[in-house]
Amino acid sequence: MRARTLREGHRPGLSRPGPSAPHLLAAAALALASLAVAAPALGTPAGVSDVCDGVRTLVDAAQPEAALAQVTALRAEDVGTPTTSSGTTTTFDDEGASTAVEESQSPALPCADEEALALDAIERAQALADEAAALVPTDARGAQEKAQEALAVDAENETAAEAKSAADAALAQPVGTFSAAWTRFVDRYVEPLTQPAVVLVVVLAGLFVVARALTPTTLSWPRLGPRTARTVGVTGAVSIVTAALTLTWATALDLMGTRARVGDGWWRGASVVWVVVGLGAVVVAVMTVVLFARLPKATPGSGAQGFGGWPVVLSIGAGATLVFVFLVGRDGAVPPDPSRAGDVPVAAAGLSLAVLGVGLTTVFLATRLRVRVDVRGEEAKDPALESGHLVALLRELGGTSARGLEMPRGTDVETLRGGVLSELPQNAVLKVLTSLVTGLAGSLPWRVVVEERGTSLAVVITRNGRLAGSAVVSHDRLVGRVAPVRDGAQEPEPEDDAAATPADSWSDLQRAAAAVVLTTLARHHTGFEGLCGTTSWRSLALFDLATSVYDHDEETQKGLLAAACSDDPGNLPAQVALARVTMRRSDTFEKADRYVRWLTELVGRARVDGSPRPGHEVLVLRALYTRAAVAINASFAANDGRRSRPDGRARSAVEELEAELHSRPAGREGEQVVERVRAAATAMSYRLWTTVETITIPPAPGPVVRTAEGAPPCDHAAHRGCAHVVPVKVIATLALPAGPLALCVADDRSVRVIAEDAAFPGGTLIIEGSENSRHRTIRVRAESALFLGPITVDTTCVVRFSTGPTSGEPGKEPRSRVEPLDPDDATTPASWYNLGCYYASRPATSEAARIDDALATEQFLRARVHPSARTWIKTDPVLTTYRTSESYRVVFGAEPLGSFLAIGEIARHRDLLEQAGIRREDDVPASPGLLLQSCLALSPRNAADIVQIARLVLAVPHSLATIRYEIAEAAIGTTGRPYDMSLPTLPEAKRLVLHGAVDRRLGVLALSDARTTEARHHLDVWLDLEHT
Repeated sequence: MRARTLREGHRPGLSRPGPSAPHLLAAAALALASLAVAAPALGTPAGVSDVCDGVRTLVDAAQPEAALAQVTALRAEDVGTPTTSSGTTTTFDDEGASTAVEESQSPALPCADEEALALDAIERAQALADEAAALVPTDARGAQEKAQEALAVDAENETAAEAKSAADAALAQPVGTFSAAWTRFVDRYVEPLTQPAVVLVVVLAGLFVVARALTPTTLSWPRLGPRTARTVGVTGAVSIVTAALTLTWATALDLMGTRARVGDGWWRGASVVWVVVGLGAVVVAVMTVVLFARLPKATPGSGAQGFGGWPVVLSIGAGATLVFVFLVGRDGAVPPDPSRAGDVPVAAAGLSLAVLGVGLTTVFLATRLRVRVDVRGEEAKDPALESGHLVALLRELGGTSARGLEMPRGTDVETLRGGVLSELPQNAVLKVLTSLVTGLAGSLPWRVVVEERGTSLAVVITRNGRLAGSAVVSHDRLVGRVAPVRDGAQEPEPEDDAAATPADSWSDLQRAAAAVVLTTLARHHTGFEGLCGTTSWRSLALFDLATSVYDHDEETQKGLLAAACSDDPGNLPAQVALARVTMRRSDTFEKADRYVRWLTELVGRARVDGSPRPGHEVLVLRALYTRAAVAINASFAANDGRRSRPDGRARSAVEELEAELHSRPAGREGEQVVERVRAAATAMSYRLWTTVETITIPPAPGPVVRTAEGAPPCDHAAHRGCAHVVPVKVIATLALPAGPLALCVADDRSVRVIAEDAAFPGGTLIIEGSENSRHRTIRVRAESALFLGPITVDTTCVVRFSTGPTSGEPGKEPRSRVEPLDPDDATTPASWYNLGCYYASRPATSEAARIDDALATEQFLRARVHPSARTWIKTDPVLTTYRTSESYRVVFGAEPLGSFLAIGEIARHRDLLEQAGIRREDDVPASPGLLLQSCLALSPRNAADIVQIARLVLAVPHSLATIRYEIAEAAIGTTGRPYDMSLPTLPEAKRLVLHGAVDRRLGVLALSDARTTEARHHLDVWLDLEHT
């Protein structure tokens, strides 16, 4: 507060520059003139009082100089009239309010109080004007405000008027406006906070450096999942920032403000800082309590380490820190003195937050999954290229979606996708800078260095600078005893080190190096449960090579997988792959049954409490699919391949597979494999449906209709009220009464559904029709206790419908009632093959079987793009009956041998015979001696056999000309040497043997039934076996 004291009998002078002399003289003259007019009244007390009131009015009207002029004029007129005062002292505050204090008596001047008010107004206006003039260059807006305040007190202040004019001119310029605003911002906010900001940055950097320095202290960091790691990182960052603010506040209290009253107490420091600190503490507490409390519990086999008391300790610590920070900042209800006594508790609060933040940040930095790969060595001609190759192999092994329908291809690990892997840049300067920055920041905890030395690789893996794993990989030690070197037949020169290991073998070694990295990371991080029990890098490398590189070489693949299982008995993917390679093509019931039981035992090992172990979900799904397929094979193998329904075990296996598929939501791990299994299992679900009737309707113009065997003919007129015509490609819904059900084909475009079959207990029937160039399909679903399967209306008017699905165990309800997928939903080679197997093996009459065989052939033609389908179709026990059909022989049968040189025994000497000009059986000389003269390289025995084979072919009648070379092949196959086709002297036993051999070959040739029957007849006639 600023005050000034006036005493009676004393007229204070101006202690600062006041109004200019000309202004004062003019004001005095004006006052004297007015007094001259009113001279008779001024001498009275009432006249003095009126003048003083006028002076006060002028002060209130912002004219303090005019008020002073009136006071001067009054005193000049009344110089000889002394008065006394009551001895008071008048004190004025900044707002102009006066306080009178009784002191002593002294001479008094007229209007002394009013004079003091005027002088104080002039002084305050001049002070504001001076401030405005000083702010004009830096803060035009502030100068304008100050000038306006000065003119509101003294409207005649020239300094204020000039400052206002200059400020208005500056504000009229945009650049000046921005400059003034920026200068004001810097003066008001930046400069006062510069030193605290420097302290804040230093504290933040120091806390981060401490956290980074603690990362190499151990290798046994907790194994955090992705969500937990993010929670730890965010909580640690918030804690460190809050701690830095608190410590900065404690060390720079005098620079950050004084005190702010809150309620009945006082906060030390700036209130804004306290708000930031309080919010930070609240965030720490909430994130710790809520997010850590929601951590999923560790499940058996997941490999994740439990946190034990971490959530409780951190929750209590964060809550206590929050309370402590708010309590220590309060100094009580009485305003404290300016001492720094409260800084110690504040610093203690900051240190507690710093310990929490540094600890969590250390854990976050040390447990991040970020890997840098560096390949070096004399053999690495292009280190950047070699590093990129190794990174690609690592991503293939541990960063891609699960692959392989029945056999795992690589691993089911997807953790190394995205930005987890990186390599150093090629530029030398950038390489040094990148290494320096990542080393200081700790952004890449894992470092993999692969040193190429001669014919081997040395792999060194470090974590935060500490050795975490190492291995020496060589081709001989890895696959040398099992797999050959995949590069030509030439042996490298001993002194040629570069040629000692071919390029493909280097790729094998780099795959092994990737396996070393993957198994090392799996020991320290979660997300690698897809290894399914694999812990040995050598076992993983052998398995990867077997399923990714040597999958075309079955014998080598078996050897690699056997070595992988021997090296690591816990490697379940290798066990699954080895079992598939050795037992999947089982064509007998005993072998298939053994495989089914093994898969059942494997599924039990891969599950805990009925659910797959973490990371084993895709492996279990593969095993369930394979088990369902092999169980169906075993069922048909036990039934000699006849058309029938699979047994109860096979249907139960299909039901369990369907239940597993429907329990997996979309978007989870291994979704590619799940969709492939779902597509391949399309036809398997049809196995659950039992065929009830087959209705055969010969094609005829008009509505010719027949019903199931034993049922009366369908009368359209009689059934018009309860029947419903369903056009093709239209969905219709029927409300059916309980009772019999039958199907009638009214014409080639519609189907009638009539209640005539006791198998259906009533309900709602939904019918959907579709059509293509080969057949029309009517799909039926019943919303009742029973399900209806596919109803097929073929171009030959064969109608089939089914009920089901039925469980594998009698009297047991199915686990899931899922409508079979439409055949058009089969989109992969495996699904096409399975659908073909369904058509080729489902129960049917002879007429319907021919149609089913055609449908099966259509699917097999689509599926044979896959090599395994082309091979397996020849020995699949499910297709035993189908392989005897005309559809199979015509499409998949072998073409008859087309030339003499194609006969097996002749083909061995093809080059010699062609050099001698012998290409047909007619070209062969009549005797072996003549043949030896043409082909000197032939042995006498070989020459005799060739001549005998030519005679045999020439002896075949013209009616069997199409298969004459097949007859020669069959004759050689029975004894190893050709027959002497002198039929009158050929014993009947040999003729029977020859007949059987030729007949078997006819069964696999691509001939129609008519041509096969005709060939068999001519063969009987030629061999004179018609009477047998």
